[in-house]
Amino acid sequence: MTAVVAGLLLAGCGGVAAGPEQQQTVNEPVDGPVTRLEVDSDAGDVRLVAGERPAVEQDLRWTGDARPQVEQKVEGGVLRITARCPDQVGDRCQARLVVTAPAASSALVDLRAGGIEVRGLTGALDLTSSAGGVDATGVGPGDVRAKSSAGSVELTFAAAAADVTAESSAGGVEVRVPVGPAYEVTAETSAGSTEVGVPDQPGADHRITAKSSAGGVSVLPAG
Repeated sequence: MTAVVAGLLLAGCGGVAAGPEQQQTVNEPVDGPVTRLEVDSDAGDVRLVAGERPAVEQDLRWTGDARPQVEQKVEGGVLRITARCPDQVGDRCQARLVVTAPAASSALVDLRAGGIEVRGLTGALDLTSSAGGVDATGVGPGDVRAKSSAGSVELTFAAAAADVTAESSAGGVEVRVPVGPAYEVTAETSAGSTEVGVPDQPGADHRITAKSSAGGVSVLPAG
């Protein structure tokens, strides 16, 4: 395990000095094979990337006694990670996570602070953020469900998935899919325009549902 600590000065809530910021970067090894990721965090952004060797990098920042707490364990091929910030009035807390796993891994991510970024995972993905956007590239053929309550949703597929759901209540939605397969497309918005640039074939084997209540919606060819 490798850790690096640095200090800065930050202003706390309401302009009150929160004291020196503490920073720690932790590279945590992962014991055992991984086929699925489950991340539950209220502490910051999460980035999932494809790689041969599973690993978790933690970028921790805090003031006062508000050091974020990150726990991880592997059971039955499932890597479970939780990140929590203590309830410390006037202090700051953040835990940004970069998780590396084999490309075929599936993932379940639930964030209440920060955005989600995925690069190159091809298994089934269930991604929810209530405080940031969702951006996934190089995904599929696993099914994808992506939902944001505080940002945009952008999905770019390397292979067609059977079922895709992309929803945002606070931003636009863009889904890009490979040319060739037939898609059944539902694209809806209550506060913007819709654009469907792939053939819409009812009853097709590949289904796309893209919805927004606060921005444009587009379903377009990838590349």
